[in-house]
Amino acid sequence: MPYTRITATAFGKAAIDYALGGKEGKGHNNNEKRNLFVTTVGMFPNQPPSYADQMNEYWSRASSRNKNQVRRIVLSFSEQELDPKDPNSALIAGEISREFAEKYYPNRQTLICVQNDGEGGKLHCHIIVNNVSMTDFKGCSDEQTKFTYVAKGADEIAKKYIDVDMDYKDIFDKKTSQIKLSKDKVSRHVRRMRQENQEAIKNGEDAPHYIWEDDLKSRIKLAMNEATSRDDFFSKLNDRGVTIVRNGTLKRHGEYFTYSMQDASKIKSEDEIPKGKRKIRSDKLGGDYMPKALDEKIAEKQNDNQATAYYDESEVISDAPAISESEKKELEEEAREFSEWATQNKYIYLSDDGDFDLDAYERAQEAYKAFKRQPKTDVPEISSAPNLGILESAKEHRKVTPSKVPEKASGSTSYDSYTQKLIDKINHDVAQMDMSLDSIPDDEDFFGS
Repeated sequence: MPYTRITATAFGKAAIDYALGGKEGKGHNNNEKRNLFVTTVGMFPNQPPSYADQMNEYWSRASSRNKNQVRRIVLSFSEQELDPKDPNSALIAGEISREFAEKYYPNRQTLICVQNDGEGGKLHCHIIVNNVSMTDFKGCSDEQTKFTYVAKGADEIAKKYIDVDMDYKDIFDKKTSQIKLSKDKVSRHVRRMRQENQEAIKNGEDAPHYIWEDDLKSRIKLAMNEATSRDDFFSKLNDRGVTIVRNGTLKRHGEYFTYSMQDASKIKSEDEIPKGKRKIRSDKLGGDYMPKALDEKIAEKQNDNQATAYYDESEVISDAPAISESEKKELEEEAREFSEWATQNKYIYLSDDGDFDLDAYERAQEAYKAFKRQPKTDVPEISSAPNLGILESAKEHRKVTPSKVPEKASGSTSYDSYTQKLIDKINHDVAQMDMSLDSIPDDEDFFGS
């Protein structure tokens, strides 16, 4: 959609003279002509009577309560929407403006001035609408005075002629019935200073301008990124030489802050920007600097922290199926019973340093399962006879199948060494169960002949 703006004034003649370029008709930025062409709705050419005189016929008939004589509307087109170098573009811009005025401000005299004398050379139209109707001498309706009315209407008409950069629906907030606040607003004055700074830096010179609005924005952004609450934000802003002098509510954009730049260390001269002028409302800076943006950033951080904490607590069992509270308690009770049983019966699977021995743990688990199958059988003490059921379970767990035993060969050193290792392992297992070596079957019985 084209860039749009609407304002009102009680001085209709002055508004018309400004749009026409005064007596000489010269444009801005040293342009020889103010207007590429001028067209009207409901008026004769600018000859006696002049445009102002023709409108005055209706101003004189308006109610005394009608304080405004004209509505000033601007439609500006990007280079992608209308190429300023194409002579046909000016005609299209004029036709869009004419159709817009006829449809959205019917029965009202309108002056349309098509221009390209701005800093960027973009095509734009000044539309001066008589605030007094030619039929009933009444002023514009409340709806006709609103920016949203102009923006929506201009978008609708422009789409008939050109491809617009942005659809009106994309920037219209249905909840507030207002155009969404742009994230980062930049005035023409600031944009011009930025361009001059960039040119100077390109030429190897120092930037001629200190832009306090840009400095302020950077300080606000840094404080927002670090803040964990509103109070924390205020504190971090204050550390950076910025205070909030007001917190109010706007009908259009909701809650706002008024920022004040207290730190003047980077300003070349106090006379350049008086202290009282270093204040600005957050909506003038853009949506990224509003209280709503701050609250969203704080909430985002809190959510990230909660997600991180949840991950840290659950990452070990992140792939495990979900279990109920009763199942969880049952598992915890079973683990506690096993731990107590293993301690009482001297099954050691944790070293003094806390290292975990998986083999020892598995042996303890197997013995515990065997014990659970025979719950009435006491675990033997050192002096008692071995519990053969537990022993058989341990033997089964550690049983070496013939396929894993090297082929027996007389005088084989490797076989004797392997056998000795197995015997040592079994002795270790038995020691863990407090059993004597006499309870172990002969080697031939265990390994097979």
